[in-house]
Amino acid sequence: MFSGIVERVGTTEGVESAAGGTRLKIRSGFERDPASGESVAVNGVCLTVERASSGIMEAVVVEETPKGRIWATPGTTAIRETVSRDVICSGANSSRVMSDGVIRMSAKGAIANDAGIARNNSAVEGVMILGERGIPAASVATLSARLGEGLSTWNDGVISVINPVAAARGVKVGMTAKEAARLMLG
Repeated sequence: MFSGIVERVGTTEGVESAAGGTRLKIRSGFERDPASGESVAVNGVCLTVERASSGIMEAVVVEETPKGRIWATPGTTAIRETVSRDVICSGANSSRVMSDGVIRMSAKGAIANDAGIARNNSAVEGVMILGERGIPAASVATLSARLGEGLSTWNDGVISVINPVAAARGVKVGMTAKEAARLMLG
């Protein structure tokens, strides 16, 4: 989990098309290469390292459109900047903590994991909290995507819970997270 402490400032070494998004090659300046699967904050967004060697790490950004970006991130606490044109696909559960992060960063929409819904709907209460703020939000079924992995939410997730704002944008239970995120962009 990103602590909010900036350890190094990297430089972009390359940008190329990749299956499912755009591959960024970043010279990190870290003393050791991050392991595959580790999370690294890039421009305030927590990205999962796909591979790293010789001081250059690679991560995949899922989608950028004229209407905004779609980020895959392990959780919403890693993003420190305002991303008011963007939708977040989080690997975390859809609780109050998720909604607090989305509200803090002013995201346009959010999708996270339902984590089995839990007692009193506590694992998805953030979806409804965001709806009260006019922000479209949804959860993916925990059996469709791995918890803690935003890329799995994006690539594998199937919507299980939505708020009325997301429904008004055309998001439906049973659709893929990719379809839902694109509808939330507008």
